[in-house]
Amino acid sequence: MRAVIDAVSDPIYCKDHDGRYLLANRAHSARMNIPHQQQLGKTVFEIPEIGELADRFYQEDLQVLTTGRSIVNQEQYVHWLDGSCGWYLTSKYPLRNAAGETIGIVGVGRDVSERRDAERKLHDERQMLRTVIDAVADSIFFKDQQGRFVLVNAAYETLFGLPSEKVVGHTDRDIAAMRAYAEEYAADDRHVLSTGLPVINREEPIPQPDGSDGWFLTSKFPLRNTDGIVIGLVGIARDITAMRRATEELASAQNRLADHVENSPLAIIEWQADFRVERWSGRAEPLFGWRAEEVIGKHLSDWPFVHPNDLETVRIAVTRLINGQDQRNVCLNRNLTRDGRVVYCVWHNSALRDSKGRIVSMLSLVEDVTERVEAETAVQESQRLYHTLIEATETGYAVIDDRGQVLQANAEFVRLTGRPSLDEILGRSVIDWTAPHDHLRNAQAVAACVATGFTRNFETDYLWPDGHILPIEVNARMIATSRGRQIIALCRDITDRRAAERERQEIQRKVQETQKLESLGVLAGGIAHDFNNLLTSILGNAALAALDLPSTSPILGQIRQIETAATRAAELCKQMLAYSGKGRFIIRRLDVNAVIAETTDLFQVSISKKAALSLDLATALPAVEGDATQIRQIVMNLVINASEALGEAGGSVRVSTGVVRADAAYLATAHLPTELAEGNYVYLAVTDTGCGMTPEVRSRIFDPFFTTKFAGRGLGLAAVLGIVRGHRGAMCIESEPGCGSTFRVLLPALAVPAEVEPPPPPPASGWRGGGTALIIDDEPAVRSTATQMLRALGFEVKTAYDGVEGVAAFNADPDLFSLVLLDLTMPRLDGAGVLLKLRELRPDVRVVMMSGYNESELVTRLSADGPAAFLQKPFRFNTLREKLQIALA
Repeated sequence: MRAVIDAVSDPIYCKDHDGRYLLANRAHSARMNIPHQQQLGKTVFEIPEIGELADRFYQEDLQVLTTGRSIVNQEQYVHWLDGSCGWYLTSKYPLRNAAGETIGIVGVGRDVSERRDAERKLHDERQMLRTVIDAVADSIFFKDQQGRFVLVNAAYETLFGLPSEKVVGHTDRDIAAMRAYAEEYAADDRHVLSTGLPVINREEPIPQPDGSDGWFLTSKFPLRNTDGIVIGLVGIARDITAMRRATEELASAQNRLADHVENSPLAIIEWQADFRVERWSGRAEPLFGWRAEEVIGKHLSDWPFVHPNDLETVRIAVTRLINGQDQRNVCLNRNLTRDGRVVYCVWHNSALRDSKGRIVSMLSLVEDVTERVEAETAVQESQRLYHTLIEATETGYAVIDDRGQVLQANAEFVRLTGRPSLDEILGRSVIDWTAPHDHLRNAQAVAACVATGFTRNFETDYLWPDGHILPIEVNARMIATSRGRQIIALCRDITDRRAAERERQEIQRKVQETQKLESLGVLAGGIAHDFNNLLTSILGNAALAALDLPSTSPILGQIRQIETAATRAAELCKQMLAYSGKGRFIIRRLDVNAVIAETTDLFQVSISKKAALSLDLATALPAVEGDATQIRQIVMNLVINASEALGEAGGSVRVSTGVVRADAAYLATAHLPTELAEGNYVYLAVTDTGCGMTPEVRSRIFDPFFTTKFAGRGLGLAAVLGIVRGHRGAMCIESEPGCGSTFRVLLPALAVPAEVEPPPPPPASGWRGGGTALIIDDEPAVRSTATQMLRALGFEVKTAYDGVEGVAAFNADPDLFSLVLLDLTMPRLDGAGVLLKLRELRPDVRVVMMSGYNESELVTRLSADGPAAFLQKPFRFNTLREKLQIALA
C-alpha cells in the first residue's frame, strides 16, 4: 500500500482530528521540501516551510473536520517559502472510523500550474479571437452538429436585436425572427455537416425588423476536431440588403434607362476613341436599317453611312471633338440608310475624357429631322413659288405695320405706287400715295384689318406723282410676328377690270333695254293682234253693208268713213306690230337707194316747209335682204322725226347711205347689238340740225307712246326699232343737246344683187267661189264676219270656235270642204297644229291662214308644207277675195 501511494505523482497526505500529519507520500515531501519523518506528528503551524500558508491550510482542514463535507478540486495560487509559486488543485475528504465519525482528513494535491498556464493562454487566445470576431462587421456564428448555435458575434446580436444567451443553444427554428426561412438555412447546414464541403456566397433572405425581407451573403465552412472529424460549422453572413436593393435599383434604373434608350425618338450611338461603334441602340436600327451586330466594331468609314456630299461637314465636326475645340457640338447632315434612302439627321455629339484629357468614348444622340427639313424645304419652295406666282400674276406684295407703314414690298407694289424705287416707299405710310378722296377710306381699311384680322376686295385709288390715278384692289391679312402685328397686303392693278366692269354694265344696260323693248313688243303685238281681230269684223261688216246698198244711198258715205277710220286704225296696229317685230314682211333682195328714191316725193309732202331735205346716196351699194314697205316705213319715220326735231327755227335733214366695215367694237356701240357678226353693213343715216337730245331723252326714245311733241303718238321710232330688229339689224344714234342728231340703221350687206320687184297681180273684182268652207277662229266676231263674206262669195260655211272643234268638224267629212279659213293663234290647239292634222286627214285640202301677226311669224311656226295663202288681219272684202282666188287657183 505504501508503495502504491509513493508511486502516485500527486501529493497525498493524511491528518488526524487535530491536524497532525499521519501520512505523506514522496510527492508531498518533495513539494514541501521536508523529509517524510520530519512531517509526521506535526501540524501545519509546526512546519516552518509552510509559512503563511499554514493558516489557509488549517481553515480548510477545520472546515472538513467540522462539517464532514469534502472540498473537491479547489484551485489555489500558492507562494512557497523557497520562492516558487504556482497553481494547485486541492481536494480534502473526511476520514471516518467504523462508526462514521470524522477522525481526520485525507488530502490530495496536484500542481496544475502548467494546465493553468495553458488554460490562460487558451483563454487569452479565445478572448483575442472573440474580440476579433466581435470586431468583424459581418455576422459570425458557430453551430454544433445538431444545428444549435454555439457562438455568435456582436454583429449578429446587433443585427437581430438578440443577446447571445437567447441565441446560443437554439436552432434557427427556435428563433422567431428566423423561423420563416429556417428550413432553407438548415438545408445548407446539413449539406456542410454531412459532406464537409463549404457553401460559399449563398444569397439568403432574412426578415427585417420592419417586416420587409433583407438579404445576406452567407458562407458556411465545416468545423473539424484534431482528428478531422466535422463537429460543427462556422458561418459568416454579410448583410447585403442595402447593396441588393441598390443593385436592384441600379438594375431597374439601367432597365428603365435601356427602355428609355430603346424607346427614345433618338438614335444612340457610342463610339470608341478610334471612332469604332461601341453601342448601337435607341432608334438607330429603325432609322438607318443596320442591326447592332452588323455595325458594332466598325469604323465610321467602313460602310456607306454618311452622304458623300456631307463627308467634309462630318469631318470638321469630328475633328473639333478630337482636338478638344468642342466638348460637344451639333451637326446637321445627310445620312444614307441600308436601303439607300437619304435621311436628314441632327447629331448631338459629346466626348468623354479621362483625367488626363484623353478621349474614352464619344456619344452621339441622333435625331431624324427628315420630315422637318423636307417640310422646311417645301415651305421655302412654296414661298419661292408663291413669290414667283405673285410676280407672274403681276400682284403687288407688301408687308405693312399696324400704323400703315411699309416694311417690305416687291417690285410690282413699287410700280403700283408710281414711285421709282423701293427706297421711296419703305417706312412711309400708304396714305402718302393714296388719292385724296380715298384717304379716310384707306385709313379705315387699315384699322379694320387690324381689328378683324383681314380685308377682302378693298378697292382704292393710288395717285402717282404725275397725277395719274391708278385703281387697285387690296386683299390683306393681319399676322402676329416676333416683331409685332403685321399686315400682309396683296395689291392688283384693276384698271382693265374697271373698264371691263363699265363695259359689262353697258352691256347689261343694253340687255335690260332689249328685254324691256321685247316685253313692250310682246305687249304691243298682243294688243295689235286683238285690235286686228276687232278691225276685221268692222271692215268686213262695213264692206258687206256697202254691198247691200245702192250706189246712191246716203248711208254709203258713212260706211266709207267707217272703212277709212278702221283702215287708219289698222295702220296703227301695223306700226305696233312693226315695233313688236311681228309686222308683215315680204322679204326680197333690195337696193336701199332705190327704196329711198321711190319715197322721195312722199318725203317732200310729209316734212315741214322749213326743213331742207338732201340726199347723199352711195353708188354701187350692196343689196340687203328686207321688206321694201318696211324699209320705206323706216326712212319715212326717221325723216319725219328729224323734220319735227328742227322745230320752228327750221334746218336741214340729210338722208345718206353707204357701206361700213363693222367690227366687234363698232357693233358694241350700236343700240341693238343682237349678237351681230362682224362684216360689211349697208347703212341708212338720217341727220338733222335740230335741237338734239339729252341722255335722259335718248334712253326713252324707243319706248312706245313716249314723245316730246305735243301731238305725237310716240310710235314712230318704236316702230322703226321693231322693223330693224325684224331685219336682224342695229341702230347707232349720235346726239347732243343743241347739236342735232344722226340715226344710222345698219343692215347686213349681201354679196348678190338686188331683185327686181314683180308687178302687182290684177285685181279679182268679179271672182266667186263655190263649195263648203270651214272657218276655224276663236273670235266670234271674226267667225261671223268671215261667214257673211264667204257666203257673199258663193260658199257654204261651217264654223268652229277653236282648233280641236275644227279638226273634229273636218274629220267628220274631209271631202266636204273645198276651203278652210284657219286662224293662227287659238287656245287648246293653235293653227299650226290644226294644219298638220288637216294634212293628215286630207293632204290636198286648201287652207288660208289668218293672223293678226305678220307672214314671217307664220313661216317660223309652220313646216315647209304651209297654207295655200296668208291673210293678214284686218282684211277687206276684196283682199279676202284675192287670197281665196290665189288659194283655189
